[in-house]
Amino acid sequence: MLRLSRGLQCEKAYLFALRDGRKSCITQFPGDRKVNFGTGERHVLTVSKTRGEPSTSTNLKEALCEKIPVHHDLIRNFRLNFGPSVISQITVENLYTGLNDIVYRGLTIPEMIALLPREGNSPSAEAVFWFLLTGDIPTQQQTASLIADWTLRRKKCTEWWSGPHGETIASVLRSMPETITPLHRLSVALTIFNISKQAKEAKKHGAMPYTYWEYIYEDSMEFLATLPAIIGLIAKGQTLTNVSGDGDWVQFLLDCLRNVNESLDGRKSSIADFLRLYITLNA
Repeated sequence: MLRLSRGLQCEKAYLFALRDGRKSCITQFPGDRKVNFGTGERHVLTVSKTRGEPSTSTNLKEALCEKIPVHHDLIRNFRLNFGPSVISQITVENLYTGLNDIVYRGLTIPEMIALLPREGNSPSAEAVFWFLLTGDIPTQQQTASLIADWTLRRKKCTEWWSGPHGETIASVLRSMPETITPLHRLSVALTIFNISKQAKEAKKHGAMPYTYWEYIYEDSMEFLATLPAIIGLIAKGQTLTNVSGDGDWVQFLLDCLRNVNESLDGRKSSIADFLRLYITLNA
């Protein structure tokens, strides 16, 4: 809890600094108009970071269907023209100092934080996910659509954490030695849940390789939608109660963790902002 308290203090200080910096922050993106971050205006880039126009679809899978053929052509031509080229020379100093000037899909972290749609005071986890998969800054409608998609998926899987299936998982986790780390427990839980079942079935029935991504997509979306409940199940060691499944990903995570620590209720808003910012910075 001490670490979490310090993290919240750091997050608050960072948000104040970011707010003050935005008042005079005006950025020009290639092929785009000027963006004044101080106005609070939500802006959609007119040029996608994955080439072509940003998708207007509110369905993430449809947006990916538009992007993937373009991406395949881009990679094919890039390898054809630059296959023998040397990318970079790495020095010993680089190994010790690490990477500098990290960008996400062509945007710096401050730009990404300023442009992504928000829940509370921080970018939405769903907006970050959309951006990483497509290279497009999602609109509010696209972000809301992904939130609704994950909500629907997790409500179809409530037996994972509150029904007999959840109790089976909890009993397996309780039987494990205390020395087993949470990550190892997560690995065991995911094995029992068989989270890659659609991809396995597709391969078993002879699906073409170029269609694998669609089955992996469905498995991954189902897993990501319910991951907070799996985390809560591991932390509590029992089935979860009074979890509605509504709200965005972070709100659902806090509902699940409330089963473990009820004291979260009084600080739910600030912790939610901190978690969203943490997800954004570590995506």
